[in-house]
Amino acid sequence: MTEPNTLPPDDALTECGTIAALRDAVQRDPDAWIHLNHGSVRTADEGAAELARSPELTRVVKLTLHTNNMTDAGVASLAASEFVTHVRTLDLSGNYLTHAAGAALATSKHFERLERIDLGYTPIGAAGAVALSQARHLTTLRRLDLPRCHVKDEGAIALATSPTLTGLRTLNIFNTNQVTAEGYRVLGMSRLDVWSRRDCLEEVPTRDLKALAREHGLRGYSKLKKDALIEALLEITAAPQVAKAP
Repeated sequence: MTEPNTLPPDDALTECGTIAALRDAVQRDPDAWIHLNHGSVRTADEGAAELARSPELTRVVKLTLHTNNMTDAGVASLAASEFVTHVRTLDLSGNYLTHAAGAALATSKHFERLERIDLGYTPIGAAGAVALSQARHLTTLRRLDLPRCHVKDEGAIALATSPTLTGLRTLNIFNTNQVTAEGYRVLGMSRLDVWSRRDCLEEVPTRDLKALAREHGLRGYSKLKKDALIEALLEITAAPQVAKAP
């Protein structure tokens, strides 16, 4: 059987659209690695619970469950499953999730290879983002998508300064997340590729940019206009070059 550290890229996965098709695919080829594209089928929490009980889930690398009428209970079933250990990409966007879903993912010990989570267009809110920022087992997470999740400054800052999500490099919080200039200030000075760090700093008032420049010991900052201030701050806080998640 293929070793976990040789998981194929997404475009080499066998795609299945139903749980029954997943079982058939694994029965035909026990070494197959699967993309279970089971979104928009409205299977709700019952479908998530059935999937969580399925040993064939151990062959799933990419798990797409968007827009399925799922609630926190469905996420809790998946998070408690011992069969999700090879899931690298998890798409739960467009479901009826709250902060409890974020907490379930954050505390799960089974999603040990997750590199990308999409929770976009779900009302997980600031509390859900904060819960994710405290996850101790998501050390492989590289990208987190939270568009229109109303994470606010509290959630955005918690994620940007997380001491445990050390591998996180891309944070998508586009679209009505109620982030203010303070949140954008922290995001813009973080290691993350979020929107773009430049665009984040564009949302920060000039007086606050000058305060940042003073904190970082930037000489001659008081004479700089906003564009020049941003350039200087980006230069002195340049994040190391890290390969981005696909």
